[in-house]
Amino acid sequence: MPILSSLLICLLLPLAISAQIVAPTQFSPNDVWVVVNSNMIPSVALGEFYCQQRKVPMDHIIKLDLPETEEMKRSDYETRLLAPVREKLRSLEKKDFILLTTYGVPIRVGAADVKPEDATKLDVIKREMKKRFDELHELNETVRKLTEAGDAAKAKLYQPDIQNHQQALMNLNKQEMKYSTKESYAAVDSELAMMWFSEYPLAQWQLNLRYFTIAESARVNLPKVVMTCRVDGPTPAVAKRIIEDAIKAEAAGGPEGFVYVDARGLQWEKDKDRTASTYGGFDESLREMAKLTKSLNMRTVLDNADEVFPAGSCPRAALYYGWYALENYSPSLELMTGSIAIHAASFEATSLRKKDKARWVPCLLLEGAAVTVGPVAEPYLIAFPKPGVFFGFLLAGHTVVESYWLSNPMTSWQMMIIGDPLYRPYGNKPKMASKDVKLSPEGSQFPPRAQQK
Repeated sequence: MPILSSLLICLLLPLAISAQIVAPTQFSPNDVWVVVNSNMIPSVALGEFYCQQRKVPMDHIIKLDLPETEEMKRSDYETRLLAPVREKLRSLEKKDFILLTTYGVPIRVGAADVKPEDATKLDVIKREMKKRFDELHELNETVRKLTEAGDAAKAKLYQPDIQNHQQALMNLNKQEMKYSTKESYAAVDSELAMMWFSEYPLAQWQLNLRYFTIAESARVNLPKVVMTCRVDGPTPAVAKRIIEDAIKAEAAGGPEGFVYVDARGLQWEKDKDRTASTYGGFDESLREMAKLTKSLNMRTVLDNADEVFPAGSCPRAALYYGWYALENYSPSLELMTGSIAIHAASFEATSLRKKDKARWVPCLLLEGAAVTVGPVAEPYLIAFPKPGVFFGFLLAGHTVVESYWLSNPMTSWQMMIIGDPLYRPYGNKPKMASKDVKLSPEGSQFPPRAQQK
């Protein structure tokens, strides 16, 4: 999975950053609105089933004429999904509520079209990039030949010119991102979270203003990010089972069983990676999750080897977070009722229905997970909720949807969460306090200090 240098993580706004004490929100069934695809009978039936089970008013179901495919065109998203949802919920613009999508609602928005006025600018930028690349290649070849010839002193004279070309290419890349539609595709749910923002860049991501370290003063005059969630799966039956299992596990005080954490033994270079956006930073957060659950007297198994847990090696799994087997699911977990299982890897939710690859998200759902998280396209490692933060809020008694939006760093991007949003696995008996949830790994900093995009 590609990582993203912290130097390239740029925010739209200068933000005051301080950890917030966030008490669990007491959501009611009236706070949930359910989006279904009126062209698919199972989608409508699932929406109705959810409302019956969770006592959500039936008039909170929003029936939309949507494609039956997993991906929808950007134009269809704007006219057939975003616009009618906005119209229906306009009175809630200043309030907190949950928007739940269901089986049959597309999971991915396609790339935006390049604006005509930007096409000419892109042509100029691309020509300049090619010129710079060619010149940089020639400079590197010259340096290579001089070095091989033993003339290191002369080769060194070319370094300033090489650095100038490299900096110019970085600047040109930023300009290309500004005008192009590169990486403007996104998870439908992640894009819907921005529904009250009238205009924002579609290339790559936006900062999730609900992230738990962002001070209230930084978002007070901005539109609200909507908390989205999804009840979905490879089949309607799997999606229905997710709802049933969440209710059963919640009544029982949470999923019973072991915590399995699958790290890789990678070291975090704290001084070089303050945002913990590298492999080592993420791996450290996994180890901190294991340390946290052990401190709470939860039976915890930490694997710190590079390989994933082998098949059949994790009986009675209640919680799981691990990595990294790309589209290569390992049936290691015996998932208990209400279990929450996440595998951090690219492309694991590019499809929930296709059987062409062993993607972790649909496989975990088929095996019995009640909650999982995954990307509909390459998300970069920084996009995954840090294990210690996401599970920290769950263990503090927060709902699934709130735990995700407090720990998910980005929106208008590739990630989505699947599960019953009202599910509070530890709501009746929290294992820790919300105030004790900290940035993970300890000593990291996210979001990075204010930079202008």
